[in-house]
Amino acid sequence: DAEQICNRIRGLDPWPSAHSVLHDVRFKLFKPLRIANEHHQVPGTVLQVKPEGLLVAAGRDAVLIQEIQG
Repeated sequence: DAEQICNRIRGLDPWPSAHSVLHDVRFKLFKPLRIANEHHQVPGTVLQVKPEGLLVAAGRDAVLIQEIQG
């Protein structure tokens, strides 16, 4: 769920850091925030791109990734 994902991202900061890969480009993920969000999307799906960050579906709720480093 979103809380576990947030805890993992925080636990991997600053080293070795949490990351994701898109089109063979690795991105480091920082400053996660659990957001209560009822959705029916596959976990990992980008739900929304917001000025505050990237909202990503989790198994339960969603995670707002507030800082991404390429």
